[in-house]
Amino acid sequence: MSMADDITQAQLKKLFDYDASGTFVRKLNGKIVPKILSKGQRYLRVSIEGKPRALHRVIFCWHHGYFPDVIDHINNDRLDNRIENLRAASQAENCLNSKHRVFSSSPYKNIHKQSYQTKSGVVERWTVQLSINGKKKYFGSYDDIELANLIAIEARDKYHGAFANHGGI
Repeated sequence: MSMADDITQAQLKKLFDYDASGTFVRKLNGKIVPKILSKGQRYLRVSIEGKPRALHRVIFCWHHGYFPDVIDHINNDRLDNRIENLRAASQAENCLNSKHRVFSSSPYKNIHKQSYQTKSGVVERWTVQLSINGKKKYFGSYDDIELANLIAIEARDKYHGAFANHGGI
């Protein structure tokens, strides 16, 4: 049980108000909760009964009445805690909605450059590969990176569904 799981939706509704902009306000003193991240924090936090709690988890419970194991920020902005940006997810689904890794050899998600030795020299091609149900699936190798990106987008849409994140440049 996580720290947030020991509080109920009814208790949260007694303590806080929520508005459509994602603002969470303490009923006791009208203060907005919280405005800034502390150094080193990955998520906004709120203190309830002396315990620090992840704000996105508290807001999710305030609306839905339970704490899922994982909450996905749909737009990948950890500071955007509007309820329409939060959804229950499995750990695997949350990973599918990850951003493009900047250290990749490609400007596009799920594509990497691969070099092949041929009789006429080294050939570089763009390989499309996705993880589906924890297993790598190969979608081909292409001379044109734009074509490879279109193949990757189509594959993510088909296999990752609502959690497909195309990552962009």
